[in-house]
Amino acid sequence: MIIPTGYPPLDGRIKGIPEASIVAVSFRPGTAYYAFIGKIGVSYIKTTNKTTTYVTIDRPPSELSEMLKTLNVPVENFLNQKKWVFVDIYRLLSGEETENILDSVLTDIESIFEFYVFPSIEQGSCVIVDSLTYFFLNARENFAEKIVRLMLSLKSKVRKHSSICILSFLDTIAPPNVTELIYHYVDTVFNLILFKEKLLLSVMKVRGANEEIPYLVPYEITPLGLRIATAGKV
Repeated sequence: MIIPTGYPPLDGRIKGIPEASIVAVSFRPGTAYYAFIGKIGVSYIKTTNKTTTYVTIDRPPSELSEMLKTLNVPVENFLNQKKWVFVDIYRLLSGEETENILDSVLTDIESIFEFYVFPSIEQGSCVIVDSLTYFFLNARENFAEKIVRLMLSLKSKVRKHSSICILSFLDTIAPPNVTELIYHYVDTVFNLILFKEKLLLSVMKVRGANEEIPYLVPYEITPLGLRIATAGKV
């Protein structure tokens, strides 16, 4: 099954996102990337009638929900229907609250995925991880090795359970070697950038696409959400 991104001009070029895919969304500040990935999550629910799990790492779910609503990605109805689920890792990593002793030690990237991401993948959900930036800021010498192990496990589970996993991260913080590893293992790569006061979506890699890659998609942030223009080749 192909999942539309929710942006017709983009879907007209890449034909949507196949199930059993990993998607990387790297971004710069001020690009409203959360609205982009949020709309994909909503489209997944509408297309499959399955669940989207949004793993919040950078901010609490209440704040993110308001940010999405402001840019016309309302998730309240899906929350009530339990089709949209927030997993609050921000609370855990920020130390605001600790449910038990076990939670206090499960703060590295592999443990977070093992206990909070993989279970939803195994249920066939669309899982959005927002974002990996926290782990980049705290990366140690063996971090690249962790990323390789993580991506291999993630790819195997996504394929087996026909899920979609979206990994977002701030590209100015990510170590270059780690970014290359992630881009290598994922199926689709989007990069949201602000260049000379213009917002651009760079489509860098698309599994199964016939179009030449990469190409740029200009877009705008409006009260009705992100408005994506017709894509143009780089």
